[in-house]
Amino acid sequence: MNRRVEKFLSTVCLIFALGPTIASAQSASTAEELDCGNRRGRIVGSEFLGSATRDEIAQFLATIGWPSGGVRSGVSMRRLVYTTIDAHGTSTVASGLLALPTDVEPVGVVWFGHGTSAARSGQSVPSTPGLGQGPGVAALFAAGGFALVAPDYVGLGLSPGPHPYLHRATEASASLDLLTAARRAAQEEKVILPQSVYLTGFSQGGQAALALDHAIETELDSRWRVVAVAPIAGPYDLSGSEFPGLTDGSGPTNSAYLAYLAVSYIQIYGTESVSDVFAPPYDNQIPPLFNGEHGLEQIAQILPPPRTLFRPDFLAAVRAGTHPFASQLRANDTIDVRSRAAVRLYYGDADIDVVPRNSQVAAMAMKAAGVQVVAVDLGASVDHPAAFYLGMPEVRAWFDELAVQR
Repeated sequence: MNRRVEKFLSTVCLIFALGPTIASAQSASTAEELDCGNRRGRIVGSEFLGSATRDEIAQFLATIGWPSGGVRSGVSMRRLVYTTIDAHGTSTVASGLLALPTDVEPVGVVWFGHGTSAARSGQSVPSTPGLGQGPGVAALFAAGGFALVAPDYVGLGLSPGPHPYLHRATEASASLDLLTAARRAAQEEKVILPQSVYLTGFSQGGQAALALDHAIETELDSRWRVVAVAPIAGPYDLSGSEFPGLTDGSGPTNSAYLAYLAVSYIQIYGTESVSDVFAPPYDNQIPPLFNGEHGLEQIAQILPPPRTLFRPDFLAAVRAGTHPFASQLRANDTIDVRSRAAVRLYYGDADIDVVPRNSQVAAMAMKAAGVQVVAVDLGASVDHPAAFYLGMPEVRAWFDELAVQR
């Protein structure tokens, strides 16, 4: 799977004619432009990243093993920098990707949430030129006639840090504000985005997809209509499945995920300090690792197993449900989302990064509340990366089917 990932990323770099570098793009986030008041979704920077023809897209999709028969259009990609709010409700800016079909009018808007990235411009961040999951997903969906919108999230990409990791409120607000900015950017190119939106995402982006669905459907004057929700391998049940599963498991990145989550909630909620959560000497070593300059795998190589990393009294209190961190996890669970759209929760049985129980529990909870939902098992040998590569084409096929029906 690692060789396949490398092939995927190198092919992206070859077929897209890349635009300005990230360093030059940072000029869009000056102090003057940050003084944006409450005007969320305002565009403060827009940069062309690249384009590809139908033939180039078809060749690219075939190379990485994704279906190329549904290519209807070429694709152009643009990075947007826009106004939003951070985890404390303060005005800030964030960045994201907008990909438009070049040969047909959009049949709908696909929102994609990317997976975990500890590095500000890591390989998961969609608007990072030639690196992230964004260009591949843009090729898959925009070439099929959908507009593709993908946030980098607050604190990643060209947004000032820190990143509020697995914080459902900012995932939703940054996504809603990017949809607003994308609509405005498309209008400048004489393209009208449909009101119908299809939500998907991988890993952290799966949780963010459900958070966004809830935000859209509970907003009284929302212009967006959710048609379908199809996240892949998302940590929806943080409190009951994901945190306990990673704490008890032996995956190579378990401690990195858990440390990222704990540091994030310490920064957001302020109820504990790092010394209350992490055992020495890791309490001093952890904060610098999450400054946006280190990748998750790099962090994982430094950290010990979870039961050595965390203070025993912290883990015991979280397990008992008496620690503030336990209630913070529950506040960011997304198994309580009551979607009015059809929902498919894709997962792999061999996933040790986001345990399958997340999808199973979420499906049961949502079904009990009357949601039209099904958990889709991608296979007994499917791990976390494979869930992305196998799941995305299935999501595209389902969205195509629904778009035709409309």
